[in-house]
Amino acid sequence: MKIGRYLPPAAAPLSVKDLIRGLSGIIDPDKAIVNLKQSLCKQFDKKHCFLLSSGKAALTLSLQALSKLFPDRNEIIIPAFNCYSVPSAIIRAGLIVRPCDIEPDTLQMKDKALLNILNGNNKVLAIIPTHLFGLPADTNHLRTIVKDEQITIIEDAAQAMGSDYQGTLLGTKGDIGIFSLARGKTISAGEGGIIITDSDKIATTISVQIDAIPDYTSLQLINITIQSAALTWLIHPNLFWIPKMMPFLKLGETIFDPDFSIRKLSGFQAGIMNRWHDKISWLISKRSKWVCLYSQHLSGIDGTSCFTNTPALTSMPLIRFPIVINDTGAIEEILFQSERLGLGISKTYPDSVDSLSQVNNDKYSSCENAKTAARTILTLPCHPLVKEKDFYRIVGVIRSVMNK
Repeated sequence: MKIGRYLPPAAAPLSVKDLIRGLSGIIDPDKAIVNLKQSLCKQFDKKHCFLLSSGKAALTLSLQALSKLFPDRNEIIIPAFNCYSVPSAIIRAGLIVRPCDIEPDTLQMKDKALLNILNGNNKVLAIIPTHLFGLPADTNHLRTIVKDEQITIIEDAAQAMGSDYQGTLLGTKGDIGIFSLARGKTISAGEGGIIITDSDKIATTISVQIDAIPDYTSLQLINITIQSAALTWLIHPNLFWIPKMMPFLKLGETIFDPDFSIRKLSGFQAGIMNRWHDKISWLISKRSKWVCLYSQHLSGIDGTSCFTNTPALTSMPLIRFPIVINDTGAIEEILFQSERLGLGISKTYPDSVDSLSQVNNDKYSSCENAKTAARTILTLPCHPLVKEKDFYRIVGVIRSVMNK
């Protein structure tokens, strides 16, 4: 383990001003929460907004609401290459995960595989297109495939809050949009989740459910405040090696855990999000810069490929820059050099969703493209804490290893 400067793989750093705003939210939580809801509804042009303790909690609550509206349906279709938080939330809601294989060049659900699941299936409750790393899913195209009007499209924009693609904010095209405020997402409140929707029927059902959800206890509020304060300093590359040495924090691990707690967002977190629009604009500009540079400097390397291969994608503010490395030995060497130099290059997910023992996918074909993606994709840091010297070291390591 390297002691010294170490880049976090993803980061949405908090500032001292953010913490002060959070403390003001503790003093008047109702005002902080109402202000945040109003600003989110205005920015995303939605009628309804709900605030939860995590993106997983937001997704679970949305699914539970849909399950009440359509009690005869219980299957949720998701891309098989996905964060394990998504199947965790589905199972937490008491529903069935139906993983769908992906297109290797977009990471989005493969039309043929999706149609195979939909064909003659009247049990599908929702489909969840995911903007992985901030790469946009084509929600409009998905609507042309899904003919069943009782199937809800939940747009998972947990990794893409605030991103604009072809004039549309990601998260606004689905019947429901989900955002995450976790520490490695587009913007952070320590933790948190957001639901947006225009559907009065869905919103009414969620409102009934959310009334029964507990607030943070005083001890939990103290804990999230301390964690957020620690994050403010320890996320810095000169100090990040300290939490990296604490395995119980499980930094960077993708864990399947359907037993997570669900709470309402606290005034502290809502306070941190005061002036969120200004901050997210700054974060987006910083990420876009590094994405553009990675796209330029990593194109054309034998044995690699990038997903930002069109003009519309080369400036997307990804939370991590994904790159395909086709050689397993090269992947291990790149990760070794990254660990040695503290560059923050990392793997994605341990395997495809259909590999999880809790997910029964026997009815459908295996998700080979998703499995390949989990084996061959590395991600590069592109957050505001990356410096120019870090960027050239990262590019240099990849070029050196791939040119051997």
